[in-house]
Amino acid sequence: MLLPRLDTTEMQELYDSSVAAQEQSGQGADGSSAEASQVPSFDEVKDQLKQQLTSQKENEALTQRMEELREEADIQVNL
Repeated sequence: MLLPRLDTTEMQELYDSSVAAQEQSGQGADGSSAEASQVPSFDEVKDQLKQQLTSQKENEALTQRMEELREEADIQVNL
């Protein structure tokens, strides 16, 4: 099963949405006020974003494959 490749654009979009959500909530990642905490730069969290997106894509691909297998399966229930 081949997984789609990640590109920097996807990671940047995830980063931007996370920063926007953090700013909207008015809190830092640790629960402190936004003024007291610094938002890490994209480069600082790039590896974490890549890992998160890779895991997400793996889960999506696995779920899709399981659905395909269920549709193709010929299951007979004998009670």
